[in-house]
Amino acid sequence: MTTKRLWLGGAIALIIILLLIFAPTQTKSQAGSSYNNAPDGYSAWYDWLATENISVKRWQRPLTDFPSDATLIQVYPQLIEYIPTDWVKKGNTLVILGYAKPATGANFSTVHSTPQGPVKIDTRRRLRQPSKQVLLGDDYGAIAWEESLDQGKIIYVTTPYLAANAYQDYLPNYKFLAQLITQTDQPIWLDEYIHGYQDCDSTNQDSDSTNQYCDLTNQEGENSLTGYLAATWLFPVLIQLIIISLLAIWGGFLPFGIPGSLTKTKPNNTLTYIQALATVLAKADKTEYIVQVIGKNKQKQLQKALGLGESPLDETSLIDVWLKQTQKSPLSLKQWLATTSSQKRLTQTELLTWLTQGQKILRDLDNHVD
Repeated sequence: MTTKRLWLGGAIALIIILLLIFAPTQTKSQAGSSYNNAPDGYSAWYDWLATENISVKRWQRPLTDFPSDATLIQVYPQLIEYIPTDWVKKGNTLVILGYAKPATGANFSTVHSTPQGPVKIDTRRRLRQPSKQVLLGDDYGAIAWEESLDQGKIIYVTTPYLAANAYQDYLPNYKFLAQLITQTDQPIWLDEYIHGYQDCDSTNQDSDSTNQYCDLTNQEGENSLTGYLAATWLFPVLIQLIIISLLAIWGGFLPFGIPGSLTKTKPNNTLTYIQALATVLAKADKTEYIVQVIGKNKQKQLQKALGLGESPLDETSLIDVWLKQTQKSPLSLKQWLATTSSQKRLTQTELLTWLTQGQKILRDLDNHVD
């Protein structure tokens, strides 16, 4: 290897190392968010509350604006150890999922009997020798407990995933958490501000009316693509990629040798059209069109597998037949159908989750039929 190539390789390695060192970290996690459809999200539980006529609104503002005499649920993506309690003492109720306590000798996965049914817990963390009112626990300590503070109280739970999407098949988990938050007649709010969601209009008193991130491209000084990129980690990455490309061109960097001639392949017009259409839809961010087309096709496959033909059925009839034939919980199917018919523009992560969920529903049905 020539000296020029050694120098060039060293420069590229240095840039990659600097990128890894100074790469920004994500400060707001979607784990525990009711907007998150991933296994660590709470979207399924939030939708289930509506079916049980339990009113829970999303809070998307700082706690300094929080109303008095209300219940707030906070699902922390990481375990926490300190909680400000001044506003709790004024009569509010705080429910915390993910309160840090030491790991014990308990099994990681345990099942606990409750009036709501067997609750599944996946954590070894316990409050040892609890002096507070224990709501759920075992011989190793408390998993959920309650503490009164003047006119208010705090309910602690050691695991942040008590009723996450991964527990959709464990309905008692959903019911147990619902029982914790409905002990009083206070209005109930789910804190989405800690997950990065906030009202764009600070004068809006109903935080549930703006279910979205504040779009940085609409704020003053950042109404252009350049301004947006400069405010994110994409800008330094783009600069470094340009530098690497220029260095590679200047040095004639050919790590795999001189390129050989390529044999011409017969063009596939159909594939080319599909790829071009997919590229246009991706750039135009038209995920709702993709959901509409794929959703209709997947629903036809599902109806055919259930012996219902290909004529579109309403969601209620389809869910009823699913329940009769499979005897399985329809929560996943309800959530998938709701997304299909919502006409909501999805992010790339939400779209991939929706596609995976549809495939899993069909696969589970095939396994059941077999």
